Amino acid sequence: MRITITGSTGFIGQSLLRYFENQGLGDYHVAPLKRGSNVSLHMVENEPELIINCAGEIYDEESMVEANIEYLKKILDNAKSLGNKC
Repeated sequence: MRITITGSTGFIGQSLLRYFENQGLGDYHVAPLKRGSNVSLHMVENEPELIINCAGEIYDEESMVEANIEYLKKILDNAKSLGNKC
């Protein structure tokens, strides 16, 4: 299974990434999607079957909307445009 984890540099995302790495799950390919990454390219290269969203920001309203809503919408729109139903 191909898994994309957003927010992989945050506390929860890092912990989840470490969990998958430490499990030695040979059938899993975990690809972190970091802020500033090219979402379209990531989706094409990794073709995730599962997206775990750990991205978020709480500093101010503008950054919260951008990080918590717009970024996730961009990821889901990219997945949908590629025919991905994850």
